[in-house]
Amino acid sequence: MTDLKEAREYIRENYNVDDEIHMRDRSGRRWCQCIHCGELMPTDDMPIFGGPGREMNRGQCRQCLYYLGYINIP
Repeated sequence: MTDLKEAREYIRENYNVDDEIHMRDRSGRRWCQCIHCGELMPTDDMPIFGGPGREMNRGQCRQCLYYLGYINIP
């Protein structure tokens, strides 16, 4: 599954962000929800993600970390 929109819809239909199981699309790629912007995205776009219990499907996306001044995006 290469289409991110289709993968995002699959995640929304099959998972709840509060589940204590990793959210994965049909190709096995792990997804999380940004705690700042609320966007669902593959963890490839999240430098910080995961945690115990209900936080396992949450993270901080690259764009939000940039806007918050934590990272530089070339």
